Amino acid sequence: MTWRVYYDGGVVYTDADGPPFDGPGYGVLAIWQEGHDLLFNKDYYLWHRTDRCWLEVDLVGLVDWLVIAAPLIEAVKVGRAVSGPAFKAVMRRVNADR
Repeated sequence: MTWRVYYDGGVVYTDADGPPFDGPGYGVLAIWQEGHDLLFNKDYYLWHRTDRCWLEVDLVGLVDWLVIAAPLIEAVKVGRAVSGPAFKAVMRRVNADR
């Protein structure tokens, strides 16, 4: 596996499950990807078509990417805020999966 997307509700979608655009679009809490920093606490996550990696952006960053470089973006996922205990549980799972 080269990446995993962790969602609220306990769902984990990985590159073994399918391409980035086929996973759920809402409720992302964290994204782990091999060779990159852990992504979390952002409003939106983008899959970069040519770099083959996830990026994290806020609303302004999302608009910027979609206006300037939309052909490079293959998937957009929406992040979600959850309670502290729920977030800590997901982060424990992320660390256990590494």
